[in-house]
Amino acid sequence: MAARRRRSAKVIIFRTIAIICFALVLLVMAGAASIFLNPRSRVDIPKLVSRLVMMFFAALVGTVLWLSTTPKRLREKQFYGLMTGVTSIYAVTLLAILFGTLDIYMRAESMNTAYNLVPFRTIAEFVGAYWDGSIRRWVVVENLVGNLILFAPFGAILPFYLKEFRKTKWFLVALFSGLIVTEVLQHVTSRGCMDIDDVILNSIGAIIVFFLLWNKRAEQMWLDLGIIT
Repeated sequence: MAARRRRSAKVIIFRTIAIICFALVLLVMAGAASIFLNPRSRVDIPKLVSRLVMMFFAALVGTVLWLSTTPKRLREKQFYGLMTGVTSIYAVTLLAILFGTLDIYMRAESMNTAYNLVPFRTIAEFVGAYWDGSIRRWVVVENLVGNLILFAPFGAILPFYLKEFRKTKWFLVALFSGLIVTEVLQHVTSRGCMDIDDVILNSIGAIIVFFLLWNKRAEQMWLDLGIIT
């Protein structure tokens, strides 16, 4: 009886903290929505990045605490719901960054018709400009580090929803196809510069996440936890 009470108290505490974490995620997203809906908003990149990092860790902690108090037979269904919510938020954010009002790269109009098909040229230009002091550090972070993390969630999302993409070959085919189509659409819609270096950086971030989360050992762990079948 005492053990059952302790477990009940643990469930209440863990789930209360999880709900607080999820509420924090929603608050951060509500703040970001004001940027998406206002084309004249000025983006404070360091603050935006710090909020997104905070949102990620809040979502992670909330998910772990919630699932740890969920019976194994129900974990897959509940985790699927949580992933769907996170994926929806990510999709809206990604579209806003690539095609909407949140142009975090602040590209000049003269770049809308430009393109670069030479690998590593843009990366070298940014690094060189940083070292000679002609651009600020955050400009480099926005364009290089930003591109690394922009599509990184694909390394988790695609294999989770579609088992076929847990195989490296099919994941890479889907990833590169999607990135190339995205670059072409950005160029056609004048939402940015079509750049092979964007594809390189975007793919590196997604591939790192894929191999971290979907190697054989990690996949077996998700199976043992009841998160996937």
